[in-house]
Amino acid sequence: MHKDLGAISIGSLAAQSLKSNSGSETVGEIVSVFPSSLYIKTANGELVFVTGRGLKSPITVNLESRIDLTRTVRPQTQVISTERGIRLGASLSVDFGRANLFTSQTTSRVHQLAITKPTFYLASLILMIIDNNLSVLDQAALAHEGASKFVSKGVLPFLQTNDMSALQDAAESIVGMGTGFTPSCDDLLGGFLAA
Repeated sequence: MHKDLGAISIGSLAAQSLKSNSGSETVGEIVSVFPSSLYIKTANGELVFVTGRGLKSPITVNLESRIDLTRTVRPQTQVISTERGIRLGASLSVDFGRANLFTSQTTSRVHQLAITKPTFYLASLILMIIDNNLSVLDQAALAHEGASKFVSKGVLPFLQTNDMSALQDAAESIVGMGTGFTPSCDDLLGGFLAA
């Protein structure tokens, strides 16, 4: 039995990740299914979270109603781009027509940071040594451009002028970017703040 659901919200990164790639209708496949949510891994290796719950994020598609997704779809089901949304196999469609686009607008303030240039360069060296496939350092990954802008428009100006507003704006623009259950740019920000 086919079900049609509407989305009330779609995260900006989810919308970008679910766009059809170069003429192909297949945008990815379902990798995990839970009663009220599921994860889609796109052809670019990005994860998109689809849920009937109210949690909003740049990688989330929020459904209008809650259904038991474990009874409707299975892992490894193809996700197809449609004119108005996506089709999850033969049994479920999600219409994005009335969905609001969600963009992260974090209100918390980034507190004063103390990082020296030698520490920054040492951290950069360590990052170059490790495997960077699909990480923020992989130029083919969606998170790479965001991480580059974070460094060039946030970190470097902060090091030169202590401009906290530029650092905060740059940090907020990359929340939710990247692959994995914890997106790459969130990991980058967590590590940066911890350092």
